[in-house]
Amino acid sequence: SIIGAVTCTGRVTSVTELLGTGASSQISLVVSQAYHIAISNVIIRNSGMALSINRSRELRLDGVRFVQTVTNSVVVQFSTNIVFVRSLFANSGRYAFFGVTNNSVRMINSVFVSNTLGAVNILGGSLGATNSVFLLNEPGAAAFTMANNGIIRSDYNNIRADSLANVALYNGRLHKTMASWQQETTNDLRSLSHDPAFVSVGDGDFHLRSSAGRWDALTCGWVTDVVSSVMIDSGNPSFLVNAETSPNGSVVNLGLYGGSAEASLSPT
Repeated sequence: SIIGAVTCTGRVTSVTELLGTGASSQISLVVSQAYHIAISNVIIRNSGMALSINRSRELRLDGVRFVQTVTNSVVVQFSTNIVFVRSLFANSGRYAFFGVTNNSVRMINSVFVSNTLGAVNILGGSLGATNSVFLLNEPGAAAFTMANNGIIRSDYNNIRADSLANVALYNGRLHKTMASWQQETTNDLRSLSHDPAFVSVGDGDFHLRSSAGRWDALTCGWVTDVVSSVMIDSGNPSFLVNAETSPNGSVVNLGLYGGSAEASLSPT
């Protein structure tokens, strides 16, 4: 296992950082033919590619941040049971995640923002996404791109695409809107499409604003906001709230901190 440090004792915001050179050929972390590995609370920044996984299985990445990559942030090939929990994919030069013929890749309580070509691209295989947030602002970018009969199973997310971006390109068919994506694939029937009300995307603070209280990783304490995010208590009801502080509405939050001790408090 690889376990990084956190900003506040007993909390989850990462501070351990692997800083790359920015060279397009650089891969910061390579996992090949490996089994039962856990990586948590690490920031991988300024790489050509942040992470390459090949022919591996039973890997869990928890609280890992993939930031500012020249090409695809994460590439996973021919692998099984790869789980990304509370992971951030931001500012990729191509796709945030690129997968080839994988079986059971899962994105749980993760955030995708400012990735040039889009969030997820899979060629064959399957991928699931839940309790996650997708923000698409780049022209032609999509939350999901699939080819070679790739299969997506997605629900209880927040997918927000601006007028120049797309929700999905699904085996050759373009879906500009959530309604089109939902009707044709039955994916994301219980998902949202709202401003997530993060504290500051530019500063890398993805806590949800809450009038009842949100965690401030700089002061290691609770602060309050005038507004509250609709991502609070909008997760899959089958998921446990786990370490979320009361009041938590008994429903997990969307985004990086859902199910954790840094989850924003429920306003009602």
